[in-house]
Amino acid sequence: MFRMKLSPVLLTPKTDWKEEHSSPLSTVSPTLWAWIERAGRFFVAIAMAGFGIQHFIYQGTIEGLEILPRWLPAHTLWGYVTGVVLIVAAVCIVTRRFAWIAATVLADIFLLTLIFRDGPTMAAIGPDLRERTRVFETLTMCGGCFLLAAAAPVAGLRSQRWVSATRVAGEVGRIAFAVSMAVFGWSHILIPAFIASLIPAWIPWHFFWVYATAFVFFAAAISIAVKRFTVVTAGMLGLMLCLWVVVLHGPRVAAALHNGDEWNSLFVALAIGGFGLAIAGVSGARSGEQGWRRGTE
Repeated sequence: MFRMKLSPVLLTPKTDWKEEHSSPLSTVSPTLWAWIERAGRFFVAIAMAGFGIQHFIYQGTIEGLEILPRWLPAHTLWGYVTGVVLIVAAVCIVTRRFAWIAATVLADIFLLTLIFRDGPTMAAIGPDLRERTRVFETLTMCGGCFLLAAAAPVAGLRSQRWVSATRVAGEVGRIAFAVSMAVFGWSHILIPAFIASLIPAWIPWHFFWVYATAFVFFAAAISIAVKRFTVVTAGMLGLMLCLWVVVLHGPRVAAALHNGDEWNSLFVALAIGGFGLAIAGVSGARSGEQGWRRGTE
C-alpha cells in the first residue's frame, strides 16, 4: 500500500502541522491522507506549470500575479527563464524528485518578487484592493512553497544547517500563509457586494457564500497559525478553493480564453486549494499514523 514518507524536518514539533488533541480523524488510514497530500501537490504543480506557460505566452509580462518587475532589463529573456524554472519545479513537486529543492526555489522566487516588485511601493498598497490582493497572493505562494519544502522528503540531506534552515523556512511560510488567508477573509468582509457579483447567477444566496468563504479563510488562518484543527480547516480551505475553480473560475476562463488575468486567477485559486489539501494531508497523516497503529495493535 502507498504510504506517505514525511520529511525528518516535518517530524519535529516546531515544523509539523500536528493536531494537539485526538479526534475521530485519527482513525483514518494513513493511505487516505497520503492521497489527499498527493492531490494537493498535484494541484499546486498544475498551477505553477500554468504560471510558467503564461511566461512564454506573454513573454514575462502577465496580469495579476506578475513575478517579474516590468523595469527589469532583458525582460523577455528573464520571462522565458522564469517560465522554465516554474515548469521544471512543477514536475519536481508532482514527482517528489528534488521536491524540497524545487519548492524552496519557488518560495525564494516569490519572496524576491515581493521585495523587488512591491517593496518600493509597499506604503501605497494598503488602500488599493487590487494591489493588496496581488501582494498577498504572492505571499501565499511564497509561504505555501516554503511549507511544501518543509513537508517534502529530504533524503540525503545530512547538513544540520540545511535542516535547521528548512525548519525555520517552514515556520515563516506557515505564518505568511496564515496572514494571507486572514487578509483574504477580511477583503470578503470589506467588499461583499463586489465578491457576490462574481458568483454565477445560478448559485443562490450569493451573500451567504461570500461570508461563508470569509469564515473559512479566517478559520484556516487561525488554525494554521496556532497549529490546531488544521486537518479540518485546511481541508475545508482546499475543497472550497477547488470548488470555486470549477464553478467560478473555470466558466470565466471558458468565456474569455485569451484573457491572461482570468487564467491567472484560476491558477492562484488552484494553488491555494492545493496548499490547503497538502496541509490537511500532512496533518492527517500525523494523527492517522498514531490512530492506525493503536487500532491494529
